Amino acid sequence: PDVDDPDPKGPPRGISIETTRLSDELASVITRRAQWQAQLPRFKQALQGVAQAQGASQARVLARVKTPYSVVNKLLRKRLMTLTDTTGGMLIVSTAAEVRRLDAAIGAGALGRVIERVDFYKTPNAGYRAIHYIVDFPGIGPAEVQIKTVRLKVVQGATHTAYKQGRLSVEGSEQLYLLAVAADEGDPRAAAQFGALTPVQMGAIARGERGLAVRWGQGRGLAARGRDRYGRVTIRE
Repeated sequence: PDVDDPDPKGPPRGISIETTRLSDELASVITRRAQWQAQLPRFKQALQGVAQAQGASQARVLARVKTPYSVVNKLLRKRLMTLTDTTGGMLIVSTAAEVRRLDAAIGAGALGRVIERVDFYKTPNAGYRAIHYIVDFPGIGPAEVQIKTVRLKVVQGATHTAYKQGRLSVEGSEQLYLLAVAADEGDPRAAAQFGALTPVQMGAIARGERGLAVRWGQGRGLAARGRDRYGRVTIRE
């Protein structure tokens, strides 16, 4: 069966449901194991050296590197249930006001007990903004919920591509996200400028290959507090 096929036991279709192929990840585990295996003699020698230095020269030294099957099996048996995002959902809305209303509702327990809440509006990660929750959803347990706007989702796509390429510009990412936030808060000039950006232009900004000439005012709400709350980008008329 094809491990990248969403229905591996059915007829081969040659498609994947993930941008990252499972076969590539498994190949990475095998490659890493080979690297660790190559260093195993040095590791055993270091163990023996420690034992001898402490007067235990007759110590028996054993060492091994887990096989890929053993690694995956252990992850499934012992680590899978500790993950909090094996089940996840995303609420993509049109405005910042809707983000705030959903944030308040979920925070009040609309989806179950709140385990964790992270406000990336207050603490952006390389520009990234959204509200993330881990909730204890009945019948599932820990489940991740992300709240973001359509514009923020678009920017996330552009910046994630740059990140995967190893070419993400934090400043460019911040510019795009701050423009999206202003548009989400209702600034018409920000909305117009954001809407005029093509995917190619957005990707170039995310990679730092071109700047974003800000043509919008400070607006209201979150955008009005942009300088103090988000920093790092100079807003000018």
